[in-house]
Amino acid sequence: AVLVALAAVCVACSGKKAPTPSDQLWSDADRAVQDEAYDEAIKNYKALLGQYPFDPRAEDAELRVAEAYFNARRYPEAIAVYRQLIRMKPDMDSFVLCMAWALKDNGEVDEAVAQFEKLWGDMTSLAEVPCQFVVVPRLRGQQLKEQAQLDSWLRDGSAGYVDSLCAWE
Repeated sequence: AVLVALAAVCVACSGKKAPTPSDQLWSDADRAVQDEAYDEAIKNYKALLGQYPFDPRAEDAELRVAEAYFNARRYPEAIAVYRQLIRMKPDMDSFVLCMAWALKDNGEVDEAVAQFEKLWGDMTSLAEVPCQFVVVPRLRGQQLKEQAQLDSWLRDGSAGYVDSLCAWE
């Protein structure tokens, strides 16, 4: 009995706090996101990942960390997490799309365009993006890939056509 009491005292004195249950971490993180307290959400999602790496929600927690970084305008951190997610699941086009937006908002326009172009070949693969294909006249549908194409775009009337559609101030 003395040995059990001594063991209980040692555990109490060790200063180690019992880990927060994963459900609590998840709900605290979700509540923080709703309150736009993104740093708190990131802390809780990361705690869940650190304490419960095999939790069935671990992958979702990683994605939510990236989304919280993005919403907090901490784009470099969001980009890093999206890159990690893409390495884990390269077929998840939605990760590439989210990373492209983060790159754009971080001022990395060339890299963002490259990521968007990876997806542009078949945007129908993104379930969350309503897509359809339509036939348009060349004047509207021409895509300029480089600055050298501007001269022909001006000569063939495409620039004039687009100009006629817009109200410039």
